[in-house]
Parts: sequence; structure tokens; C-alpha cells
Amino acid sequence: APVTPEYAAEIGADGYAPDAGSAAVKSKELVTA
Repeated sequence: APVTPEYAAEIGADGYAPDAGSAAVKSKELVTA
């Protein structure tokens, strides 16, 4: 099922990305943070 930014915030997700390319960038940011 699709995940919305609101749902990600509600469950306490560390990040949200609307597509796979953005998810790769976000995961790299989270790992190096």
C-alpha cells in the first residue's frame, strides 16, 4: 500500500521519500548523519 508523508510522521518514521530515487538519497543521508 502507498505510504503518505502524514502516515510516515504518524508512525515515527525516520524519513519519507515519494519514489525510489529519492529514497536512495534519503537513506544515504540517514546513514551518514
